[in-house]
Amino acid sequence: MIVCDATVSIVPLVLSSLSLALCSMADPKRLGKIAGKTIGTFVGFYVCGATLAGLFAYFIKSMGWFSVNLPETTTSNAATLPLNRKTCMEELGCGNDSDRQL
Repeated sequence: MIVCDATVSIVPLVLSSLSLALCSMADPKRLGKIAGKTIGTFVGFYVCGATLAGLFAYFIKSMGWFSVNLPETTTSNAATLPLNRKTCMEELGCGNDSDRQL
């Protein structure tokens, strides 16, 4: 609860201070450099975070700590989609398309 309250109050302060600082810059070249570094840093953290999360998930699965066994009745009665319209018509017992009336 405390973390949520802190996030709700801190995030708008950080975003508003960043936007005010960027709007007050007079040199567009400097703004471009800062924006480039910001986007590059974001992408870098995203790639690192996604890689670490994937490695962690692979480690958990390979250790056998996460295994899902579905009940046999659930998997045997699972519905499947027909391959094409003809197969669908046969499974539903509707006959041929020519037998249908509009």
